[in-house]
Amino acid sequence: VGDIHLGRRPGHLPEALRESPWSPADLGPGAAWRVTVDYALSQQVAAVVLAGDVVDCVDDRFEAAERIESGLAALREAGIPVFAVVGNHDVEALPRTAALVSGFHLLGRGGWERRQVTCAGGETFYLLGWSFTNQKEYSNPVAQLSPADVEPADGPTLGVLHCDLGATGGPYAPVPRRHLDEGPAGRADAWFLGHIHKPSDLKSPRPVGYLGSLSGLHPGEPGRHGP
Repeated sequence: VGDIHLGRRPGHLPEALRESPWSPADLGPGAAWRVTVDYALSQQVAAVVLAGDVVDCVDDRFEAAERIESGLAALREAGIPVFAVVGNHDVEALPRTAALVSGFHLLGRGGWERRQVTCAGGETFYLLGWSFTNQKEYSNPVAQLSPADVEPADGPTLGVLHCDLGATGGPYAPVPRRHLDEGPAGRADAWFLGHIHKPSDLKSPRPVGYLGSLSGLHPGEPGRHGP
């Protein structure tokens, strides 16, 4: 799941909405999260994985905790774990939110971290994640990845990262595109990214790109969104 931004309200909604049965809350991140949980339950997924910017800002952490907890309760009952990396927006809010709820695992807060996940049928895969520790991260986190972080593995490795893909510099974890295809990162079977709200085409045999935002947050984010 890409950027959710719990706490943010969709902007510039049409005036006609006032005369409809819909409210702004029905179109916002909280409603999209509820639909995502229902989808995960119906598909009996092995895990739910969040690619950062789950919470819009630290002031939204209590509202976010309430909304996340309601979804986590249903996922816990179904035996579905939830993992997340921290993005630039929720570097303070997400760890505080995670401390308020159970069954919520943050990946890579002290550097790259790999977690094994076992599916109901016994198949195993690995999540490889790295989290923001400051609102601005000028270094390339992929340059810190070592072969030991990726191997050995008895199942697929799926990388999860909040970053600025294709950038050579900047404050949001810049990662040149080729760095996900070379070295230790190139051994991962996929890279699912957060930060950019427009989703990438992830249909290739080795998908690498952005998940996009979970819901459109303003008129500049049209098109398909979702988990």
